Amino acid sequence: MEVLLFITTLAIAVMGLLSWQSKLPSWERPWIAMSFLAHVVSSVVLILMTKYFFGGGDLLAYHYRGLQSVALLQSDLVTYTKPFLLYLVGKESGINLDFEGTSTGSMIALSTWLNLPLPGYLYVQSLIIALVGFFCKYLIYCSFSLFFNPKLHRYVLWATMLLPSAVFWTSGMLKEPMAMIGMGPLVYGSICLVLRRGYLKGIALVLLGGGIVSIFKAYILFPWLLAMLIGFFWQSQISSPSKKKLIYQPVYLLLIVAMALGGIVLLGELFPRYSFSSISKEIGNLQVIGQRTSGGSNYMVSSAPARDSSTQLLMLPLGLFFSLFRPFIFEARNAALLLNALETTFFLFLWGRLLFVQGIRRTVRLILGTPGIMGGLLFVVLFGAVVGIATTNIGTLSRYRIPMMPFYVSILLLLSYAPKMSSSSPNAR
Repeated sequence: MEVLLFITTLAIAVMGLLSWQSKLPSWERPWIAMSFLAHVVSSVVLILMTKYFFGGGDLLAYHYRGLQSVALLQSDLVTYTKPFLLYLVGKESGINLDFEGTSTGSMIALSTWLNLPLPGYLYVQSLIIALVGFFCKYLIYCSFSLFFNPKLHRYVLWATMLLPSAVFWTSGMLKEPMAMIGMGPLVYGSICLVLRRGYLKGIALVLLGGGIVSIFKAYILFPWLLAMLIGFFWQSQISSPSKKKLIYQPVYLLLIVAMALGGIVLLGELFPRYSFSSISKEIGNLQVIGQRTSGGSNYMVSSAPARDSSTQLLMLPLGLFFSLFRPFIFEARNAALLLNALETTFFLFLWGRLLFVQGIRRTVRLILGTPGIMGGLLFVVLFGAVVGIATTNIGTLSRYRIPMMPFYVSILLLLSYAPKMSSSSPNAR
């Protein structure tokens, strides 16, 4: 039955894809089809690898707990609908379920709701998540590419929709796929606001995407808020008819900084776990858990968990280095790490080309002249540094850094190969 339902779902998705592709530029169609196929294959391979290669994992845990919980929901749908909806969004449900108020609880609730119409059909559920994620990555591509000359859009498409690790880790019942689903409307709405392409639409999409991200990976919102505001400020500098320089608008800059700090404080109130007063403790706890867990691909940023903010600040450059470049090819101890290592080796090649072919001076000019790169680079630096010091396993690092990867790889490809970048007359989509 599950095989038949999987094939039926896939057939409907293929028909939708063919209809949609007819409206796309001809050069995009083969790449979009390739990305679609990669997401479908990954939705199956991820489950098989979790079962038979990794020997278990979060994906199966969420699924089995959802199967257990769905019996309670089915016993009295009217009574338990509201509690399980509260459970889904990370609120206290009032029925004493495990992991209430956490992203783990939200994943169990998501699995519960998916198991209601699709009882035990994990492959079908993963396919649906992969297909929704595929479309949301396209939203990221459409919005981020608006900053660049249309001739450069293919680089953004490759980085956003065809990066193997990002496709693989966002095609199943995990937090990262759900976070990337939220990132689609969040990024699209943010860039609508930055480029002033409809404030109401932009605000609505930011609220939708930000709400989804906040349920599963709330800490993404903190660096993203800073990146969006810097992108907005830089766009105003580049597009200003008077070509006013940064030094002539200190009040505007101070306003942007004040808005960023105010937004971070507000996010800290909404998500106390990631507030200024709690984030150091949270990072320290994650390091403790990681160092207590043995594994062949474990690493330590320091010999002992860093619990104070000053020590963690000193470790941020090392954390960023880990996020950008590891695993190295000589660290690959299994097939999964080898694939990740091949990716990071390609990143090292792009860095080499960037520094020795393009040159530092020209690279800096390109960055300063492109608001999208300024904002994206800030997000990569902030997000990558914190994730790098909070993670103690190379395998999990490859998963946790996924939200930054479309921007990181896009920026590397654009800076390495683009002869000229322009935000003038961006394509409307």
